[in-house]
Amino acid sequence: MIIGTYRLEEIDDSHSLLQALETIRKHNFAIHNIHLPPLSRRGISDMIKDTIRVPSIEEDFDLKALSEWVYTKTEGNSFFATRVQTLAFEIN
Repeated sequence: MIIGTYRLEEIDDSHSLLQALETIRKHNFAIHNIHLPPLSRRGISDMIKDTIRVPSIEEDFDLKALSEWVYTKTEGNSFFATRVQTLAFEIN
């Protein structure tokens, strides 16, 4: 199994990952593309709640503010959101 990630808007047909995928296709291996859309504000909140095990985002204003801050900084990008979330908890 090979997992490759990339931002679609940052690569072109000459990108090495796309060239590798084309080579793999030519050898009749299955390739599955998964488009990961940005997380919603609710998705970010749920991820943080699950990480620190808080029952409800509405119960704690600071958690709500953290969720909004992470969403604003990452625009819902799940790769950045997990990193920003980790940094926020390391600071405290």
